[in-house]
Amino acid sequence: MIIFIVLVSPVLALKGVGLKYGLEYTTLSEGKETCLSYGIYNPWDESVITELTVDEELAQFVNKPKTKEIPGGTSSGDAISIKVCFDIPPNTLENCGETRVFEGNVIAKEKKELSADGIGSATSTVVTAPLTIEVVCTAGITGSASASTKSSFRNIGLSLIVISGLIGVVYFMLSRKKKQERDHPIESHTLREIYMKKYDELMKLHARIAAGERNPELLRQYNSLREYLELLKEDM
Repeated sequence: MIIFIVLVSPVLALKGVGLKYGLEYTTLSEGKETCLSYGIYNPWDESVITELTVDEELAQFVNKPKTKEIPGGTSSGDAISIKVCFDIPPNTLENCGETRVFEGNVIAKEKKELSADGIGSATSTVVTAPLTIEVVCTAGITGSASASTKSSFRNIGLSLIVISGLIGVVYFMLSRKKKQERDHPIESHTLREIYMKKYDELMKLHARIAAGERNPELLRQYNSLREYLELLKEDM
């Protein structure tokens, strides 16, 4: 992830280089390399080789400082971008529920030859910009969070075993019930049985009418039952 800084506040050196920055606090992800860009300018006549690095608590995260030649006459408005890259190790945090803060400075150094014979080199004209980084867990699970996750998986596994057992018990009970139903089937009335039962009722009503009972309700029941039997007969 590259973070481009809005460069607004120049820090002037007595000679050599100047550093522009607009960021003093940022968050970085554990287990990732993140680069921040700073503006380097050189308003003087001679070109200079500039190294960008960090100090204090930040130094542990920068493995290789970046260098770049800054031409003479480069104004702050035309500052050249140099990146400083922070490589945050995966085990910086104990768990994903916490963050850690590290403080230090971003340093721009002008590098010059040590002597006329070209042996070695030296640095001069140092300018700095303060920087605080907060390391957050976004790359994955670390430390005790991993143990917590393993425990969660174990609990899920136990829950699945219990659920599977309950399903087995329910299946066994349903299978047993079906077997009992097969061994002792429930008796059901067929249309013919219903027809014969209603026909017997019709004959009883017929006998009462033949014996001289003529009340309207008896005749209504008799006629209604005859119609019902006719319908059953059609369905049989």
